[in-house]
Amino acid sequence: MGDSVTLKRKAAVNDIFYNELDAANSAVYGDTTAPLPLPLPVTLPPFPTITPGATDYIIGRNDSLELPAGAYGTISMKKNSVLILTGGVYHFNTVDLGRKSQLLVTAPTEIRIANRLLPGSHVTISPAANSGLGAADLLIFIGGVNGGDGGLDGWPKTAVIGQNNILAANIYAPNGTVHIKQNTEATGAFIGRDVRIGRNVQLWLESAFDE
Repeated sequence: MGDSVTLKRKAAVNDIFYNELDAANSAVYGDTTAPLPLPLPVTLPPFPTITPGATDYIIGRNDSLELPAGAYGTISMKKNSVLILTGGVYHFNTVDLGRKSQLLVTAPTEIRIANRLLPGSHVTISPAANSGLGAADLLIFIGGVNGGDGGLDGWPKTAVIGQNNILAANIYAPNGTVHIKQNTEATGAFIGRDVRIGRNVQLWLESAFDE
């Protein structure tokens, strides 16, 4: 949904509401609705208070860590590491995902990140297998801004899902960019000051923000 919507090669999305549409020949999408009256009569969900703790964790290569609900500092995940969250509300400063790492939840979980969600490639962020949970059971709130000044081109971005990820979550980053990079399969709902969708991304809607 947006005033101007651009779909790259092999992008796949659901229905589109727009005023201008630039879609590559190989893009796949559902029904289209135009024009789109702006501004939209949208009420955004409330954004929670985030109070991270002081203890940082580094999860080493091929290691795993299970954490109960609580307040923590920065989580740094190395290659092939696994972070298991057992449900409830978590406060973090930053979550830094290593290549092929997994962030899994075993019960309904709300992750509150004060700073940024940093990307890794071939990462899984989702409920654990056989948990019976869906994308609406994992909410990720991120309060940081892009770069140092919060500008649209600031780097690093607030919330980045790396290439070739499996994502099943709802993400809300009102102060910065939500960037879902190429070849990712993403299920959930994604709200940001701006949202970027890469090439060959597949999106499925499963929102936790519906009233």
